Amino acid sequence: VTRERFVLLADAPPGHCGRILRVSDRVPGLLEALDAASV
Repeated sequence: VTRERFVLLADAPPGHCGRILRVSDRVPGLLEALDAASV
């Protein structure tokens, strides 16, 4: 199994480029908020 390097979104510096690997479902609407912010 290959593990991908990751940076938590909260720790990503401004301008960081990457892809979202996982989103917790603990916060309803999080995906919609990310989409609205063009993340």
